Amino acid sequence: MLQLQLIALYDYVCRYYATHSALHYQRLSNNCCPAFTDQELMTIYLFGLIKQRSTLRQTYDYITEHWKGWFPKLPSYQAVSYRLNQIGWHFEPLIDCLCEHLQARHDLLRDVLLADS
Repeated sequence: MLQLQLIALYDYVCRYYATHSALHYQRLSNNCCPAFTDQELMTIYLFGLIKQRSTLRQTYDYITEHWKGWFPKLPSYQAVSYRLNQIGWHFEPLIDCLCEHLQARHDLLRDVLLADS
């Protein structure tokens, strides 16, 4: 079940990132195409919040202990922290959209009743 949550979250982040041009910015460094993408970084951060990890350190440790195989290019904690601070402004519009998406799904299911005979 957790694997499906992580996959769905990553897919959502990637689709959102691809369709919102405000999130694209030009990297003016030698690291213009990082091995560990912004989408992966955003996914692990959000997944950590979902799994009730309250700090970036707790999230990083959780990912390295349980999901390292899914993120083989995960950089050091210091690099993750630095990059997360660089793209922190991406989260506000993403979370707004994610909340709207979840509310829409909730509204669709509001009138659904299940009965067992």
